[in-house]
Amino acid sequence: MRKTIFKHINLGETLPINNVHSVSVSMPKLQDVIDYEKLVPKVLDKIKSAYPRFMIHPYLKILANFIKDKYNIPNDYEVVLLNSKEDVQIFSKTYYINNKIDINEPFGVILLIKDTCQLQKVLSFIQYIGCNLSSRFAEDYLYKNKLINTIQKEISLDKNIAKNSLLKYLSSIYEQKIENICLTPSGMNAIYCVLKALKNIQRRNSRNIFIQFGWLF
Repeated sequence: MRKTIFKHINLGETLPINNVHSVSVSMPKLQDVIDYEKLVPKVLDKIKSAYPRFMIHPYLKILANFIKDKYNIPNDYEVVLLNSKEDVQIFSKTYYINNKIDINEPFGVILLIKDTCQLQKVLSFIQYIGCNLSSRFAEDYLYKNKLINTIQKEISLDKNIAKNSLLKYLSSIYEQKIENICLTPSGMNAIYCVLKALKNIQRRNSRNIFIQFGWLF
């Protein structure tokens, strides 16, 4: 008798299962993968969570709608949530964005008119610099404002203890002083920061040479 090792996980189920912050989902059949790449609706409709750069997290959608109601933002505007207010300055300078509504939140918010080239360019830029707001930050905000009833149960540490532990670990494996290590919100954001730093070094040295080994990732 053949023993089944793996349990079937339905299409679109989060991995780990029942974790709202999961960035991986089950695609149990090869045809599911093919249909996903071909943007087949019956598959896309079942994918509720994915890697943050490629899909807006459900909590971010709830938070965006809350911000729209809180500040009476017209429906023809798209609310885009960013990791920090510093990110707002980067986008405002790069894409000439001027929020006409004063928004005071502990994260970044920019307003863009829907169905425009500017919106698509901004969303693409976010995808490659990794500065979108984290689902866990959104979760805390939504919970405090009674927009969701529960917090995902996860093993967690005090943020200062966790940060110091991570810095010490990175310091030991890379043989670097802690002050030389910079933590970023995501992997792509780390790559963006490195490229930006290299550009500043290049500018100071008046050189126009840039070497790229393979793709940015």
